Amino acid sequence: MWFGKKMGVHFKRSGRYAYAYLLVSVVIFIEVIVIYYFVGELIQNITQLLKMFYNET
Repeated sequence: MWFGKKMGVHFKRSGRYAYAYLLVSVVIFIEVIVIYYFVGELIQNITQLLKMFYNET
């Protein structure tokens, strides 16, 4: 992810604003997908843990 941000800064400095905007947008989109997947997995694990706890009592 940091490589994409670094390249975005490089494109911006060289005057290629369209490439910089596109590259940074793609990097942000990928980061959102990764965070969404991680949070989804975390919520599922917590839900399963709570179900196990409440089923035993």
